Amino acid sequence: MRTNSKIDLSSVHLYLFSIVRIAIGWQFLYEGVTKILIGNWSSAPYLAGSKWIFAPLFNLMSESANVIAVVDFMNIWGMILVGLGLMLGLFTRWASAGGALMLLFYFTAYPPVPGYTAGVPVEGSYLWVNKTLIEFFVLVAFSFLSSGYHFSLDRLYKHWKEERARKPVPDLPTDSKSGRGRREAIRDLISLPAIGAFAYALYRKKKWDSFEEK
Repeated sequence: MRTNSKIDLSSVHLYLFSIVRIAIGWQFLYEGVTKILIGNWSSAPYLAGSKWIFAPLFNLMSESANVIAVVDFMNIWGMILVGLGLMLGLFTRWASAGGALMLLFYFTAYPPVPGYTAGVPVEGSYLWVNKTLIEFFVLVAFSFLSSGYHFSLDRLYKHWKEERARKPVPDLPTDSKSGRGRREAIRDLISLPAIGAFAYALYRKKKWDSFEEK
């Protein structure tokens, strides 16, 4: 009975970590794709509106067209690459570290600190801790988390390498381990339906936006 409970718990945390990773990846990917679809998006107003201790740096960056061009490029494609990495579970640690770094910049630009958010449009009510900071800590955790703790392409590749090293000469799959291996491989591809769902949701939203413009 104890063994079964541990197996069930292990399965639950694999799914939970996978869902959290995919959800954050979805948000990053959508933010990046949306900025491309807008066409004339710029980070200049965002940087110019910063008021906290790093405001002079952000304000100075907003005054240079060349700097803004670099910041916009890195921001858009950083979001897209981080989003894809997290959703697919591919290079997850690198994607998590990159995403955490981006979130840290966003937080320092607009922290929910009393006296520095006056006149700044914000979503919800926060005091020092907001969703940006929470996602930052989650991604920091994922950057240290082994691929064995969530279903991902990283985990699939790791298992493939281990099997290849253990069995240099292929054997006939006659035991139950081969079936379990196939099931685990399918679970590691859990992100593929999520990518499909993202593409469909984006298509439907774009279609709805076009309908509203008519």
